[in-house]
Amino acid sequence: MMRAPQRGPGTMADGRRPRKRFPPARAAGMMRAMPIYIRYHPLVGSFCLVAGLFIIYGGLVSGGPHLFLLGGLQVVVGALFLTKPWYVVHPDRIEVRNPFGMTVQTHRLRSLADLDVDGGTVRLEGVPLRGVSRGVARREDWAAFMKAIEAARRG
Repeated sequence: MMRAPQRGPGTMADGRRPRKRFPPARAAGMMRAMPIYIRYHPLVGSFCLVAGLFIIYGGLVSGGPHLFLLGGLQVVVGALFLTKPWYVVHPDRIEVRNPFGMTVQTHRLRSLADLDVDGGTVRLEGVPLRGVSRGVARREDWAAFMKAIEAARRG
């Protein structure tokens, strides 16, 4: 004998409960905001683009087919520097990415409040995080990162 599905608060027509779309905060005081994308400074990508165009022009003038390939590669890398983030700051980790968008390193955190910034170098428990610094980051992205650290320290 088949039982009819029970309908109660929070159930669907077939009796199942819907999945939760957002995971609960894993620790007290964690931000529930979108990740902060720290992008490369636009001068880096612009320099790569211009250098690639000069290389392509040199290939046109000299007739060297290998310069077209190298110049085209340089232009692609310059475009990636302009569009892809350098590192992404989440409430519980920092992901360092290469210009192609692949995660190269992941630094785990308990909270952003654990981070110390000393002259552009980001440190976790006194140890500098490789690949995470002010370096060639965009100013507005770095300022948003600093505001997030201050907000995490306040509570």
